[in-house]
Amino acid sequence: MFDNQLDILKYLIQQRLFAPSPSALAAKLGYKGRTTLYRLLNNTVKADTVGQVWKDICEVFGLSDERMVEIALITEKGKWLCNLMADYPIEKQNPMWAEHLLCALVDEDYSLFPIRFKDEVVPQLKELKLLDENIYYGMLMLFYVTIKEIDPYRLNFKQALCDLIIDLNEFFHSVHPENETAYKAIQALKTEPLLKIVPASLWGLIDNPMMILQYYANPLFINTALRQSTVFAEWGDISYWRQSGKDFAKGEKLWIFMCRKSDSIYHGGYIVQELKIGKDNETFIPQKFYTIAFWNKEWENDEYDAIIQISLLPIPEEDNSPISYALYKYKEDSDEIFIAFDEERDNIYHLPHKLKRIRLKRTTNQQDKVWTHLINKFDQNGAMEIFSNSLCQALHVEYLEDEYTILDAGLTRKYFFILVKQKKEMAILRIKLDAYSFLKNLSPNEELVVCKHYEQLCVEWPWLGYIIPLTDFEFFEYTKQTPPFFI
Repeated sequence: MFDNQLDILKYLIQQRLFAPSPSALAAKLGYKGRTTLYRLLNNTVKADTVGQVWKDICEVFGLSDERMVEIALITEKGKWLCNLMADYPIEKQNPMWAEHLLCALVDEDYSLFPIRFKDEVVPQLKELKLLDENIYYGMLMLFYVTIKEIDPYRLNFKQALCDLIIDLNEFFHSVHPENETAYKAIQALKTEPLLKIVPASLWGLIDNPMMILQYYANPLFINTALRQSTVFAEWGDISYWRQSGKDFAKGEKLWIFMCRKSDSIYHGGYIVQELKIGKDNETFIPQKFYTIAFWNKEWENDEYDAIIQISLLPIPEEDNSPISYALYKYKEDSDEIFIAFDEERDNIYHLPHKLKRIRLKRTTNQQDKVWTHLINKFDQNGAMEIFSNSLCQALHVEYLEDEYTILDAGLTRKYFFILVKQKKEMAILRIKLDAYSFLKNLSPNEELVVCKHYEQLCVEWPWLGYIIPLTDFEFFEYTKQTPPFFI
């Protein structure tokens, strides 16, 4: 259907993806009149004009050429699904019928669908998801917005988008309470700095919310988010930072950066602990935890590299503005990060505007030597223990590796199982794959531990963010005679 840029532009304009009408779109693009777009719709423009309109839309809406093609395919498939679903009976008495329908499509749970739907439609849906997950989830999001009759051009757009994000996140979390990572990550989408940069349009209503579906559908989608930010190899897994120009003294602050890589060695984020120096050279008082993301560099700018995103850990549910944004510049030669906020009130966590890395092996001036000597002692005598204990306390988690040793984990066609040792006894913990949707896509090689979460015993996948109460598992005593088929 889409052979060229003209076909794509006509389709997206007619489907109101960027504006409610050609006239409104012309105004958004800064055109003096609507003639250009109407001539484009009537196929009476030159190729140069088509290219210019394409370029203008990409610039105004922050899109790449590839994304424009993807939006057209998402729209086409979304309309296809809307028309298709009209041919099948849908129970609409439940006020949350649209959410339950969307959830069934996201979880690929077709148990309540008619047999004809399973035979005729499900194979097409599976094929589309296999070909391109972005188009698949974009299609589902457009389908949901359509059946809910959410019109971004007749509502307060920012409020409508915020409500959509909150409602979907709360609903999916009620269905998948085990996915804390998704729930916390999605809260960032409703913060003011992110809401205000989304263009008021149908596409704006679909773009970020489709991430909600992907977070809850795919246990490894967190890596997609982590790939949007950079890690610095020279910092190592753990690094120590201080405010530039400050001497080591009581009341001064220290920051520990712990790297959290994605599935790439070049990308990820940082968990950061702030500590305050106490009454002597060996006392460090734990303060706040943050997550910090250094966005990937996407522009040529001598003054700053990209955006830095700072959020409190854990994110307070009652806080509507837990995320702070600024520009950063990392200077490798001086081991310094420069941070510039639009306004000082945006620096809600009171970070210094200049942070300096404390090298543990190489020093230059006298001030650096003092910091290096004392932080070296701290690093060797309990820094990571303080970091780990404080982080667990902040997250209300107590890890029980010493009490419960995970010996093995595996998948069968029906079950996920764990072989665990407690004291001298061994037991099998078994759970059906359909108990939680993420289990069937899980690798047995993923790290998992037994922990207490808010005083409840749980099994946790710490790097994925999934937590399941231990009471959801079946317990069986393990002996040498336990047959393999039992697992």
